[in-house]
Amino acid sequence: MKRLSRNPSVVFFFTLQCLILLGILSALLASRVNSGSVLEGNTVIREHTEEILSLVVNNTHNHTKVLLEPAESSVLLSHSLLQDEQINPDDDLALERYFLKQLKTHKQFSGMYFGRPDGSFIFVNRENNISLAQAQGTTTTNFERLDSRANGFRTKVISFTPERNVKYTFRNNEEIIQYSELDPNDIYDPRERSWYQKANQRISALQNHETAIWTEPYIFFDSQKPGITTAKTVINKNGINAGTVGIDIELSDLSHYLETITLSENKSFPFIKTADNVVIAFPNFESYLNTRTSQTLPFIHEIGNEISQSFADLKNGFESNTVVDFKVAEADYIGTLQPIQVLDKQEWLLGIYAPKDVYIGNISNHYQKNLLRIIAIGFLLSCLAVPISLAIAKPLKRLQQRATTDPLTTLLNRDEFDRQAELLKTKAERLNVQIAYLMLDLDNFKPVNDIYGHHAGDEVLQIVAKRLQDSIKEEDIVGRYGGDEFAICLFDVNSENIFEIVERIRTVIEEPAIVTSKGTHHIGSTAGAVLSEGSFSHTLLIGFADSALIKGKTVAKGTSYVTKATLEPKLETSTSVTPFSHSKKPSQNHVTN
Repeated sequence: MKRLSRNPSVVFFFTLQCLILLGILSALLASRVNSGSVLEGNTVIREHTEEILSLVVNNTHNHTKVLLEPAESSVLLSHSLLQDEQINPDDDLALERYFLKQLKTHKQFSGMYFGRPDGSFIFVNRENNISLAQAQGTTTTNFERLDSRANGFRTKVISFTPERNVKYTFRNNEEIIQYSELDPNDIYDPRERSWYQKANQRISALQNHETAIWTEPYIFFDSQKPGITTAKTVINKNGINAGTVGIDIELSDLSHYLETITLSENKSFPFIKTADNVVIAFPNFESYLNTRTSQTLPFIHEIGNEISQSFADLKNGFESNTVVDFKVAEADYIGTLQPIQVLDKQEWLLGIYAPKDVYIGNISNHYQKNLLRIIAIGFLLSCLAVPISLAIAKPLKRLQQRATTDPLTTLLNRDEFDRQAELLKTKAERLNVQIAYLMLDLDNFKPVNDIYGHHAGDEVLQIVAKRLQDSIKEEDIVGRYGGDEFAICLFDVNSENIFEIVERIRTVIEEPAIVTSKGTHHIGSTAGAVLSEGSFSHTLLIGFADSALIKGKTVAKGTSYVTKATLEPKLETSTSVTPFSHSKKPSQNHVTN
């Protein structure tokens, strides 16, 4: 010890540590004396709070984009197919088949439909077994014997033959008809709905028709749930209005998501509202709507929460990512209120607030009681500064990991994949190289779940995820897009090697057979891919790849399909796909163009 005390470096270090610690303690004491709250006086605590709330805002923003953007891409693709008459706008059966495939592919779509200028209409949406059982006049128990799967579909067709005729057809999840009925009392007219009128107004006003319109959030006519619609009017080759195609997105998913980010045993409260103070989502929103008799979404002051109203009135919450302080009934609260940019120039606002002690606890009282003790062991605390900082960072790291990865496969989740893919696309454009989007779907996977159970299915997904991760370059990214569907973004590829790369990645799933605790399974896969060209957005490119996958599976499973990114003059690239043969080297005409 004496030797150490005589070492100038040790003495200097010891003195410096003590001075730093005393300086920090003095600053904390001064800030506590001179401010009315620890949050205002302690920069570290405030920055920690802002970081948590900022993470919540960013993740909610990404979750909202992922919920809505695929619908706009699907509407644009559907519009092109109808405009070029690759799907006949007057053929209800063809439209029904197409809508069913879209709904089975995109689980977030609530319904898809086509309304014509004469008032005729076809609408396909999701139905649960209870609705189907009620339609048949049977009990839910009896109906579950008929079809044990969770969901089915309902088709509504309004026709004039020549009298008005409204027919409902109910299908199970395998698209087998269960029941049909006529409804002479149905008065629905698509031409009176906001999605139809707004899409047609854009045509009439000669506005830019390259993008789809988005309605304001509203209560859906059939399900009575909050939702939003994207739509686009189809003008055929003769310049005649053939009708308007639309997709419904239920916003209940946003409320469920907000429930998952509620902090500290529901002491915090997140919500989403429009700039006009119309509430779109908050925890338990569906239960609240079930108690209302109104057919419209509530305003912020109607949800019975004085705290929310006071917080929403804070105008400075709109201007930055900083945390704001406010008081209600003598209680102190903190939170943030930030804009979320939605498609079609709409602006929503995400608010999240909580009692101040959720974030700062009883730091003030604890500080005063233990100030002398802190000074006495100050050197020890200063030496432990690094491990303490790491310990504080671990919860944030775990929170970030949960927000960015799929818990089953540990691959990127859908939100994080989309975010990183956009960054990779920007990097490729800067370096003047191309990227490719690859959508991959497993074949023969459903029987594993049905026969051997979901645990065996989870093992299959984990093994597939590991194989995919091992088959790509360091610059590439892979994520689980939902269910048994995976997305991959390939960096620095070209038209000469894209098929070879896609086929190699696809085939790593098939060989060798996958061995699980429930036996050996031969799992295949089908892939759809698109090479980035032109100025197409990330959302459109992933839509092209998904469309190639969907179309390809109708031709032959267990193959790879590559499409070109184009919307004009005809969308042949994602509809006229030709299967690649993995038993021989692909020739030039294997690539759709």
